[in-house]
Amino acid sequence: MAKDALELVLEDYIFNMFEDASKPSQIKDIKVESNQCVALIEVDVDQLIKRNSSKTINKTLTLPSWLNELGIKNKLNFSKILQDGIKKELGI
Repeated sequence: MAKDALELVLEDYIFNMFEDASKPSQIKDIKVESNQCVALIEVDVDQLIKRNSSKTINKTLTLPSWLNELGIKNKLNFSKILQDGIKKELGI
């Protein structure tokens, strides 16, 4: 099975796995003790799937030739460094 096809199957599975789940309770109907509270947690399933997807895309970037040569000489993983830098910039 191709990687993209597998991802589609998994996405369908994730969305369908809660089909038979109980309907969510109304917050006002949940009984709690005096030392307890109700917390509403929202999850963006689409974003969760995207962040955990291994699907990749190619991007073209421009580097000075001397920096490229030095990086290759030092066996740097340009892709990982770029990904780490973008994540750091985004605070994730």
